[in-house]
Amino acid sequence: MTRPASTIASLRTPITLPIAPAWTPIRGMKVRSSVKKMCESCQIVKRKGVLRIICKANPKHKQVGE
Repeated sequence: MTRPASTIASLRTPITLPIAPAWTPIRGMKVRSSVKKMCESCQIVKRKGVLRIICKANPKHKQVGE
């Protein structure tokens, strides 16, 4: 008994699954030894003894001190 052509073709072609990232890339904070305000909207915040700069106007300005 022979197999249908579609079955034979499916055995030859490898199954490829789409690779999804395990995490969604999110812009993080710059880690610096010395944090400074980069614009007027930047705010200095101290959380758990660590200085942080947060900026609602430009999220690229986010920083955290070492």
